[in-house]
Amino acid sequence: MLHRTVALLFALLLPGALQGQLVTGQVTDEVTGVGLDGAELRLRPLVGGGSEVTLLSDENGRFAFRRLRPGQYEFKVVRIGYGEQLSYLHVDAGDAVALNVELGQEAIDLEAITVTASARPWYEHLKPQPLWEFYERMEYQTRLGQGRFLTGEDLDYLRGLRLSHAIATLPRWYATPATPGSGLFNLSYRGCTPTYFLDGHLFRGNLDDVVFMGVVEGIEVYSGRHEMPGDLMGASPSCAMVAVWSKRVFVEHAS
Repeated sequence: MLHRTVALLFALLLPGALQGQLVTGQVTDEVTGVGLDGAELRLRPLVGGGSEVTLLSDENGRFAFRRLRPGQYEFKVVRIGYGEQLSYLHVDAGDAVALNVELGQEAIDLEAITVTASARPWYEHLKPQPLWEFYERMEYQTRLGQGRFLTGEDLDYLRGLRLSHAIATLPRWYATPATPGSGLFNLSYRGCTPTYFLDGHLFRGNLDDVVFMGVVEGIEVYSGRHEMPGDLMGASPSCAMVAVWSKRVFVEHAS
């Protein structure tokens, strides 16, 4: 609820108005009588032209307009937290005039501020930061229903498998022998050879040859270009994609 008090007391406010070329006074709180510093006082000539004169009250609420031109003025007093006061005075050549301006406090309605806080993602403790990308993308892509992710409990059940065989547990993914006696396998999705990423970098070669399940932090698999995230697509991606994130990166950078 706004409380607005309009109280402007002049030493004299009668027909014939106030007279003088020096206008001094004090701005006070109407309840406590304490002088109010920082109040803005404006005298604006109503006739005859001339510029508006503006002052600020001092630490005791006092002010002084000197060497005013004779004439009719609009007198406005403004201070934050108090009601604005407006009146008029006439200045003639002659005696100085003393004014007392009492301001009533005014509550200020402010728009409501809504503060929303959310907990930091649990994975932000991981080092180095590239591992954040995996978990952040997993949350986002899962909401969209795009991609498959293997992490945590999934990987615990697959520790005894080769990387290619672990991925081949997903529908329509197959692992076939690379070359006889090599012990390596090639992955394919519906006959298509996927694009590989290892720790965020494009990888050309056989993942079985360099990555063991014991060092894998997570795997993300995309079946079709329509669901591939732009930050992993690289140049000329194939019809499928496999991105592997290893614990080796975490171990080497851990503090």
